[in-house]
Amino acid sequence: MNKILTTRYYLAELIKIKRGQSVHGYLNAKPEFVFALIDCIRSQNIQVNQFHYDDILLTKYKEVHKKYCAHSLLTPMFKPFYYLVSDGFWMINWKDNGNSTIVSAKNLRENVWYASLDGALWNILQDEENRIALQNTIIENFFKPKKQ
Repeated sequence: MNKILTTRYYLAELIKIKRGQSVHGYLNAKPEFVFALIDCIRSQNIQVNQFHYDDILLTKYKEVHKKYCAHSLLTPMFKPFYYLVSDGFWMINWKDNGNSTIVSAKNLRENVWYASLDGALWNILQDEENRIALQNTIIENFFKPKKQ
């Protein structure tokens, strides 16, 4: 698949991210988390396709929330880190070939080697134009108020 088609595919996939609901509507934890992942790549905090549950990622996640979603409560990062797997482009590499149903920051720090994006998404995120397009898609679809 060429890069243009691949980029279009992921633009469409981002719009379809499965989100939880609260009494106030849909939650933006996963879009905020993906935006933070892209920022980590842009700033070269992440240079290989291995994302650790650490303070670098947590800081970026909080920055994105403060900039775009400060009007809502911050969802703990362990939730999008764990549940993004259901969207098909995020994989968690567990220690001891295990998997855990206990979702907590402590559990992820202790039992995950790293998480990664699928290879095609990682490759397109190496290009700044693609990073901008994906982040703009997130902003337009999840962070801007809907017109009535």
